[in-house]
Amino acid sequence: MKAKMKRATLRRQIEVACRSLSIFQFDLAEDFHFTSGQYVTLGLDTETDFLPRHYSIASSPYDSKSLEFYINVLDDGEFSPHLFALKPGQPIWYAGPKGRFTLERSAKKNIFMIATGTGLAPFISMIRKLEADGKAGEQSEYNLVVMHGVSHSQDLGYRFQLEAWSRQKSLRLQYLPAISRPDKSSDLQLPWARGRVNDLVRYFLGESQTGAVEPRPGEEVNVQAITELLRREPAFYLCGNPGMIADIRGVLVKHGFTEILTEDC
Repeated sequence: MKAKMKRATLRRQIEVACRSLSIFQFDLAEDFHFTSGQYVTLGLDTETDFLPRHYSIASSPYDSKSLEFYINVLDDGEFSPHLFALKPGQPIWYAGPKGRFTLERSAKKNIFMIATGTGLAPFISMIRKLEADGKAGEQSEYNLVVMHGVSHSQDLGYRFQLEAWSRQKSLRLQYLPAISRPDKSSDLQLPWARGRVNDLVRYFLGESQTGAVEPRPGEEVNVQAITELLRREPAFYLCGNPGMIADIRGVLVKHGFTEILTEDC
């Protein structure tokens, strides 16, 4: 498999909260083209074997000489500990792109992007493209709601970028970070939602919660605007924890929503 892959080098690893959750940026020797929402296969040499793993791309498709990923390390994992041990300038191999988890999959312009943890990555790529298109004079037709569920506030990767995007009127983006363990979060802020992200969806649809923390949208969340968007039969893009995806899918189907997209489609 390695013989069919191309070589990249690590530019830098950006720690999000601690070294176990990071953004990785790689430099490429040649142009690489993909559609936002797709993934690539990364490959690494280990002491015993060459290991491949799939990761969604977080970088803009216009950055053709680099790739960015949002990844957490699994202590008992075969691949991620080796990835987190890489030093700047060291190589990795990649192949792709693959996948159909793209905005082009839907004709709808009202979109809910719902993620847990590093499942946020493909949405970052999508929004980066929309922002770049806007700067080039192509006005976005989308209304976006980005819900990102994490256990602790320090795990909110891309938080400052998403907050900045939510202030750009041309993007028409609402950012709802949801903290499922607010009592364990040292810098919890009033604009942020509390509870599991699937329970936040349940809250807006009038359903009962599944977790221990009562879901509450942040104090600055425009609940009326989100409720109105739900009436427009939006598309839902789900990425992250399989339990979250299964629960939200079930609730959405119950309420008559039909356009529910996941990475395994």
